[in-house]
Formats: sequence, C-alpha cells, structure tokens
Amino acid sequence: MDEGLTLREPAIRLGASEVAIRKRVARGTLLSELGADGQRYIYLNGGGDEGADASSTRESEALRSERAALIECQG
Repeated sequence: MDEGLTLREPAIRLGASEVAIRKRVARGTLLSELGADGQRYIYLNGGGDEGADASSTRESEALRSERAALIECQG
C-alpha cells in the first residue's frame, strides 16, 4: 500500500477540492485510516501487486466521468 497522505495532498494530486476528497472517503471510494496522531491518512493506490480492488476501480470510473463532465462544461 502507498504511503498515507494528508487531505491536501490527494486533493492536489487528483485536482479536486479537499471537500471532494472528504466525500470520496465517506463514500468509500478512497481508502483512508485514522492515524495514532488523530490525523486522517488517505491512500491513492489500493496496493501494487495485489491488483486493483473494487474501490479503486469505482474511483477510476468516477474520475473519468468527472473529467468528461468538466471537459464538456469548458467546451
């Protein structure tokens, strides 16, 4: 599994707002855990050699849909 990222880092990497990342965590489309320090850590990859899990597949589909909608709005 990838290194856990704080809320801002996945938002920047995915080009989304922190609110959108929180909603994805709540829906279960992004893996996360609460660290011992009380900080929520988010994982962008479901785990290398084990292949994509259902949540990462849903996330990929959701990202494609979001990008397509953004492109349509801009065009």
